[in-house]
Amino acid sequence: MKHEAVRILDLSVADPTRTPKFEDLVAFFHRKLNLQDATEGAVDFLTDEVKKKKETFADEVFHISALYLYANLQVACSLQPLSLTESDVFSRTSDYPVISRYLLSISEEHRGILNLFLEVVLKAIEAQPANFLIEMACLFLHNGSGNLSHNYRATTVAWLERHLNSNSHITICAKLSELYSLILTDMERKKCLEQCFKQFDSDKLSVQIPWLCAYLATQPSVNFTAEEINGIKVRLVKIIETLSGQQNFEAACGSLAELLRRTVFGLNGIEKITLVSSVSDNQFCSLCELLGKIAASRKDILTLKMKESAVKCLGFLSLHSSSTVLYEKILAQLFACGEVAAQPELQFIVGNALFDAAFGESSPSRRNIFVETEKYFLARNLSITKLDNIEKKIANLLEILMNVKLHQANRHLRQAALIWLFTLMKRCAVTKLNCIMDSLGSIQHAFINGLTETNEFSQEVASEGLGVIFELGSEEQKKIMVEELVNTLSTGRKRLDPIAPNTRLFAKEKKFVFSIYFRKFLGAAFGFNIIMQQAESVMEPYLAQLVPKLYRYRYDPDLKVQGAMRSIWQAVTVSKKSVTEEYADAIFNELLLTLTDPQWRTRESSCLALADLLSGYCTDKITERFGQLFEILYRVQDDVKESVRIAAGRALSSLIKITVRKCSSVNGAKATQLLGMVLPIIIEKGVGSSIKSNKMLSLNIIMDIVKEAGLTLQEHINIIVPCLLDSLSEEESTFLNYLAARSSLDELEVLDSARMSVAHSSPMMSTLRYIVPLVNDYVFNSLGDKLVEQLRSSVGITTRTGACQFIIDLCLQRQQLLMSCRSSCDKMVRVLLNGLNDRNPVIKKQFSSCLSYLLPFSSKREVNRILDYIKQKLRNEQDEEKMTVLHLLRALSRNTEILSESLSAVVPFIFLYKCQEDTSSAMRLYRKEMIEVALVTLNTSSIFAIKAQAAKVLTTVAESGVLSDDVGYAELLYDNLTSALHGRIWDGKEKLFEAIGALLRSAGKNLALKWDETAIETKFLPLWEQCSKKSEKYNGEAILCVALFCEMTAYNKIAQQVMSYIYNVINYNLSESNSDDTTSEVSSINHPRTYDYLIKIVPAIAHLLLSFDGAELFDHVEQVVALLKSSIFWKVKQALIIELPYFIENLLLTENDISQRRTFAQQCCLVLEYIVKRTRNKECILSLHKHKDIMETLMKTTIVKSSALLDNLLKCE
Repeated sequence: MKHEAVRILDLSVADPTRTPKFEDLVAFFHRKLNLQDATEGAVDFLTDEVKKKKETFADEVFHISALYLYANLQVACSLQPLSLTESDVFSRTSDYPVISRYLLSISEEHRGILNLFLEVVLKAIEAQPANFLIEMACLFLHNGSGNLSHNYRATTVAWLERHLNSNSHITICAKLSELYSLILTDMERKKCLEQCFKQFDSDKLSVQIPWLCAYLATQPSVNFTAEEINGIKVRLVKIIETLSGQQNFEAACGSLAELLRRTVFGLNGIEKITLVSSVSDNQFCSLCELLGKIAASRKDILTLKMKESAVKCLGFLSLHSSSTVLYEKILAQLFACGEVAAQPELQFIVGNALFDAAFGESSPSRRNIFVETEKYFLARNLSITKLDNIEKKIANLLEILMNVKLHQANRHLRQAALIWLFTLMKRCAVTKLNCIMDSLGSIQHAFINGLTETNEFSQEVASEGLGVIFELGSEEQKKIMVEELVNTLSTGRKRLDPIAPNTRLFAKEKKFVFSIYFRKFLGAAFGFNIIMQQAESVMEPYLAQLVPKLYRYRYDPDLKVQGAMRSIWQAVTVSKKSVTEEYADAIFNELLLTLTDPQWRTRESSCLALADLLSGYCTDKITERFGQLFEILYRVQDDVKESVRIAAGRALSSLIKITVRKCSSVNGAKATQLLGMVLPIIIEKGVGSSIKSNKMLSLNIIMDIVKEAGLTLQEHINIIVPCLLDSLSEEESTFLNYLAARSSLDELEVLDSARMSVAHSSPMMSTLRYIVPLVNDYVFNSLGDKLVEQLRSSVGITTRTGACQFIIDLCLQRQQLLMSCRSSCDKMVRVLLNGLNDRNPVIKKQFSSCLSYLLPFSSKREVNRILDYIKQKLRNEQDEEKMTVLHLLRALSRNTEILSESLSAVVPFIFLYKCQEDTSSAMRLYRKEMIEVALVTLNTSSIFAIKAQAAKVLTTVAESGVLSDDVGYAELLYDNLTSALHGRIWDGKEKLFEAIGALLRSAGKNLALKWDETAIETKFLPLWEQCSKKSEKYNGEAILCVALFCEMTAYNKIAQQVMSYIYNVINYNLSESNSDDTTSEVSSINHPRTYDYLIKIVPAIAHLLLSFDGAELFDHVEQVVALLKSSIFWKVKQALIIELPYFIENLLLTENDISQRRTFAQQCCLVLEYIVKRTRNKECILSLHKHKDIMETLMKTTIVKSSALLDNLLKCE
């Protein structure tokens, strides 16, 4: 709440139209603060009872009230009011004389109001002493505006004494001492001074005593003698010499400076001469040395305030009547202060002291700051004689500073000299001495050279000095100065000094060292800002030269430079709002040159400035140089300095946004022209760059342009597409190549498939899909050659597969286009066909897929070439080549119309490598071709796996049942299969028995009907020969196949032979040695068979049983039962039992068939009986010849014999 109240009060002061009348406001505050009793003396301020009254306010209320009244007083004087919201309120001493004159002007009419104001201020001081409040009270008392009553003055003196005795703060104590000396009467001042002298002689000295002595002795209304003043001086010097306590020492130094400052104006002429003559030269020199040691000391016990006070004392020691020796002694001590390191605040005091020493008692520093201005003081105290003396001293000082001090090797001394020179110029600006006006050029040169200092504070001081010199100069001098500053700001060149015989010349390339250039430029910026604020019209002709550089310097990485340039820019643009727009092209030309400047800060600031310029002021002339700009920024993007790279990234970002926007299809021909300028640079310098950031950025640019450009992109598709395809491989992680080099073939295929999948879903591939609708005939013819080159010679897998995918997208979306460009399609087909020989399986698959989409748009010759390639590779014995063709065939299955005329040549090969259940329709149509291809493969191939695959094909064909009705072709296939059994046993030869078994199951019954007994024995013999092979696995398959042959032919002779062989093998393995009853077949067994072999062949018994019937079947069944009861290995019995259900099931089916046939015959007999009855009844006539033949046949059948109705059948006519 308190802060808000203060803020509102501050706002009320800020607007003069809302400020109440000063007199009314003072009376209002005095009344509201309940100060009426205070003026009548009814309240004792020394008691605590007042604090307890309800109407008494807090101390801060009095403080704010006094400040607010003072601010309104400033408004009444047409001055800038102070801010109530600031934590520390500093006084502006230049306002005091103005306020003093205003107070004098209203003192006659409103003396009571002024008294009330003073009472408010004194009450605020009593509540909370503050420097500014005390100065306000001193202001009223100095000009006699306040007239306190006796009681109130006595009360005020009492609490002032209390604060002086209790306050240990040096500054507060000094101000309170001044106020105390002003509020006392002349008699009281005399008495107080006597008490102070007593305090000096005592052991315990209070802090306020030196200050009271100084202020009491300098009051003009008190007639102090030179002896008394000299006594005070001696006592203060003694304190300084003895270093008695830090507070007393500081108070002694400060009070001595105040005493020396004002004492000459409190004495008459005789007393002044007496005072000066009372001090000998030796004493004077001793005092100077003492003060000089204090000022130049580096001891921590000596505070800055002590040193400042000592320096002020040195300056005020100088009088017009002082000898040259004493004056030079003062200067020597002051110059020695410049060697103190890093104390610029002290050097400003030294500069003022040099000014005070040169001006003597005519120095404006000696004036009464409350009632006198500098001009008024100088007019009253500066005679012509004194002025001539001052001119000589100032000229001598300038010569020492510019020719000696500013060229010292000690940088601290150079900085101090620069500060002294600036202070002298600022203090002498009021008098405009001839020595200064005649030396403005040299002084300006000194300040400009001071801008090259490494210390930024020195540069700022030099620039401020330039501003002072500019104010003093004539119009001609101002123009020369501006021209030199502009040259410095633009080029960093120093003003050239005349070359003397002993002048050292530097090499040309080392003339402008960067550190000097930068410091000079920074200082020139400070000076320019000051001059720009003072003389805008003088700078107008130089704006075209300066604006481009100012624009860039605003983005300098150094915050000091940046702040200086922003202030200059604000000064330039305050009257011209469109400066950037007016000089945009010039700014761009400047930035284009400085982007590759040798200095990193220049490159960085240029990039940042360019980013800002492009985003708001991109003209047509700037657009025309985008290609060059891209090339330069790509280089800067690879800068050694990280901050420069970041700045270049920002510039590129702005440039990209502008480029993409201007390349939009709505811009028509301009967009096409711009694309022609920037795309080659982006692709060559950006995408082709070795810097990854440039690559990625350039790819993003291209992708953004493609999405926005539309039809304007057509002329450039043939360079964009290859670029994007190449990027698919280039942007892959190197880690993938590391994995690929260390992967097996299977792992490599999986990895490459994943890489291809990722590439096809990448942003580059998505961008290529945007391009597909833009391709026309002209573009495709030129693009086709580049695609062919990509497919043929590109190193990256993803690039080649990406090119395939792009062609597939064209085939799907631009079919009409491809139909009109067959020659280009033929080129691609030939390249893709050659690519099928690549070692990478992923490329083979993708090329196969691409071929399947592209073949419909190619010529018949290319289609035939593909078919010939397929046939050739399918007959090859290399698995890899066959897999390639199979991938191609699978891809071609999407476009079967291509193979429509060659199905009979291709389908068998497809089936040979497919052989799945869903191929029955194909087998019915192309069974002969399939069998032919499989048999050729079986008989000619030297690869066992291929022979086994061919056997598997034949098995599948046989199982499908397509040969059940074609007995002749089935017999031919059987003969070929059995003939293939001859020779050695090879891996997978068992597949032949599977094929024979499948053939017998499907067509065995029909073959048995065709074969007679001799043919059956002949067909059986090749199978039976295989049963004597040593390989148990092979032998077992042969036995099973033979058993199936016996089952299907139902030829019990050969079935008995096989059954005997099986039982003999079983008995042979049961006995410990061969028995005498062993048959010849058994004797052929030259080694015992294993139980695994027995387990494999015993299931054949179930099939052989189906070849017998009647008694033979009964005998063999008994043998089976006996086998199951024997002691043979139980797993053999298990194998037999598992297969016996097959026998039982098929036996039941046979009996069911007989039963069903008998029932059918009986039904036929009923029909015949019906016919006979009709004949007897003469309802039908039968042919006699045919009737007799039928009757003879019927009478032989069992069913007719059992029919009672047909007994008299032969009797029918």
